[in-house]
Amino acid sequence: MSRVSTTTFSLLLLVACAPNTESNGQETSEGTLDPTDAPADTSGTSKTTDAADTTDAVDTSGTSGTDDISDTTDATTTTGIPEPDGLDPTGVPGPYHVGYTQSEFDDPLTEDRVLPAHIWYPAAAFDEAAITSYTILDAGVLVLELPSEFVQRDVPASTEGPFPLVVFSHGYGSIAVQSLSLCETLASHGFIVVAADHTGNTTTDDQNGTSVDYDTAAADRPRDVQTIIDSIEAHNLDPSSLLFGIVEDDQVGVTGHSFGGYTAMAAAGGFQTSGAVADPRVKAIAPIAPATDLLSEQDIAPVDVPTLFLAGTLDENTPIDVHVAPPFEAMTAQPRYRVDVEGANHFHFANVCDIAQALIDLGLDPKIWPSIGAGQLVSIYEVTCSAEAFPIDEARRLQNKYVVGFFRAYLASQSDYAALLTPDHADSCEPLVEVWVEGGPPTKSAPCE
Repeated sequence: MSRVSTTTFSLLLLVACAPNTESNGQETSEGTLDPTDAPADTSGTSKTTDAADTTDAVDTSGTSGTDDISDTTDATTTTGIPEPDGLDPTGVPGPYHVGYTQSEFDDPLTEDRVLPAHIWYPAAAFDEAAITSYTILDAGVLVLELPSEFVQRDVPASTEGPFPLVVFSHGYGSIAVQSLSLCETLASHGFIVVAADHTGNTTTDDQNGTSVDYDTAAADRPRDVQTIIDSIEAHNLDPSSLLFGIVEDDQVGVTGHSFGGYTAMAAAGGFQTSGAVADPRVKAIAPIAPATDLLSEQDIAPVDVPTLFLAGTLDENTPIDVHVAPPFEAMTAQPRYRVDVEGANHFHFANVCDIAQALIDLGLDPKIWPSIGAGQLVSIYEVTCSAEAFPIDEARRLQNKYVVGFFRAYLASQSDYAALLTPDHADSCEPLVEVWVEGGPPTKSAPCE
């Protein structure tokens, strides 16, 4: 194999990472991708130990069988409390086929700045010949691709819409396709999902020397969310687009990992330092392992849409006690949820293990990663992907379960799904999850899936 340059592997070192920040919001000189096994301080968090293990195996068979989503109209008891009825399991792919396409969105305020976008959507039918793969890296001497199991490229969209829109925001210096399982699963449950590269703050920019500074990246991101929403609205009106007429563009959610979690918060509440204001089209947000310490109380207070925080208790990059618990307590938004996954770290909610496995499949064993400029990936791989680590498939299932369930409840107006988000459901069904709720609707806990 030809020699691989060190910069080729900056992707592997930057995926899903938020910069460590001091109180002044500036990036520190410390390495940002060197997690350890030491747990973060999660005082007040207790682990449920007496619940049955109900881990779901990923099953994609349901993605090719039906083109309409199940009816989840609330049944109510005589007390008026909703009774969960016929919920689809949200930790696995849902009832829709999934299509995928790519586009580019022009930044209206910065000349020549373009946001490459990846779009997933409910599809009309299943065509095995159209199954797609995602190019993670193409450096000439090395090409990394991650194949999908069921997502199809450029196929016709379902006619069952319109469907709510979810914008996914990637981590600091990462890539748009860093959390494929979540994006694919959301689309299979009836959402249009868009993940765009935040140009100037991506792996490609790092390789090319075109990265912007930290403050510029923070200012660009909430504007990018607005650009993405505007662009999808245009697709919705364009008869030549695969998305023509299928987007419910007044129902928009934003989710994101790490610095993308900051992006979701800023999209809903604004970021006063840069002058960014809240986008009223954003109706719900789900920050995942978010980097929130640069947000002031004045930024957090205006967030008045349903919010779900998801994080791992072993996250050393954006620890729960610094980045999740304070905004959760400070917010007035209702309902709001906090979901802690016992034993997961920062990288369990992204594609790090898939990328590492792709390297191994190319014959690049972890023992030689230091010699090709990917030495930091070794420790990440060990604490995230090894047999001793929290199971990556379980982390993926839990991320999908809670984020998809949350958006089905608060973006798709399927209120039964709030029954998946209760502390009682976690106590009974998810022994490695602790849930807090403020202002959630009265609901009975959903039965275990």
